[in-house]
Amino acid sequence: MISAQKDKLFRFALTAFGVIFCLIYPVGMVWPSGWVWHGGHGQYYLQMICGVYAVLGIFLIAAARDPHSNRSLISFTIWSSVVHAGIMAAQAIYDGHEVGHLTGDVPALLLVAGVLWFLNAWRAARNIVRPPRHRITSVGPELTLRMLLIGPALSPSPFIPANP
Repeated sequence: MISAQKDKLFRFALTAFGVIFCLIYPVGMVWPSGWVWHGGHGQYYLQMICGVYAVLGIFLIAAARDPHSNRSLISFTIWSSVVHAGIMAAQAIYDGHEVGHLTGDVPALLLVAGVLWFLNAWRAARNIVRPPRHRITSVGPELTLRMLLIGPALSPSPFIPANP
C-alpha cells in the first residue's frame, strides 16, 4: 500500500473510531449483552463510560485532520484500549454473567488498538526525524552562562560539539 493510501486510511480510521466512540450508548441499547455491564449500578457506569468515550471520540475526529500533531492522543487511545480490554476480559471471565463482553467490547477495543497501532507505527517509521544527540558530561556555571549568551553551537567548550 502506498503512503498516500495509508495516510488516508489512518485518517479514516481515526474518524471512524471517533464516531463509534460517540455512539457507544446506542450500541449498548441495541446489544446490551456485549456492551453494558449488568451487575451493580450498570446504569451509572454506562452513563459515565459513554461520556468519557464520547469526549475521546470527538478528539479522535479532530485528530484525524493532523495525526502527526496528535500522537500523544493516539498513543493514549491505543494503550487505554488495551488496558480497558484486558481488565474487562479478566472481569468477564471471572463473572460468568458478563461473558458476552468477550464477543462485544473486548475484541472491539483490541481492534481499535491494533488498527491504530499498525497505522501509527507505519506513520512514525515514515516520519522519523532524529536530532543529533550530544552528550554533556559536565556543565558548570561558566559554561552555562556561555551557552546562554552565545549559544551551544558557537561555544568553544570541548563538552558541546559544534553542530555539523
